[in-house]
Amino acid sequence: MPPTIRITAVCAFFRDDHLFVLADVNPAKQQGYFRLIGGEIRFGEAGRDAIARIIREEIGAEITQRYRIEMLENIDPHGNEPGHEIVQVFTAQFTDPLFNELDVVFGQHPDGTPIRACWKPFADFIEGRDTLYPAGLLKLLLDWREMLGVLTDGAE
Repeated sequence: MPPTIRITAVCAFFRDDHLFVLADVNPAKQQGYFRLIGGEIRFGEAGRDAIARIIREEIGAEITQRYRIEMLENIDPHGNEPGHEIVQVFTAQFTDPLFNELDVVFGQHPDGTPIRACWKPFADFIEGRDTLYPAGLLKLLLDWREMLGVLTDGAE
């Protein structure tokens, strides 16, 4: 089967100077990293609908004020396979404010793999203590962070 380009959606949630992220590992590099919650968009599904579905399926949360802020192209191997994806980056709010108060949220990917999500300080990524994947995402989020409060109001 020839390589394909994946179309994915991820969502940034902000709490003060923290970002809601999932912990993950790149098996090819044997290196841990963090990423935004999200996944593959299904055929015929809009990105904004996909991100709501994925968050519901993976951590049982409902979201509101979904706003697509950017698209990224990510070309990077994951595991032993070449990787190429187009990433729609959204921001949203949790409908249940409890998700903003929890330090750690556990869930499960559709394949059964456990999920551990947490609120990480932006400083951990800025100062290089942790890596945010894909490349370019941190800069994008930092550029948009100041404007997001205004842009998400009523953007449902």
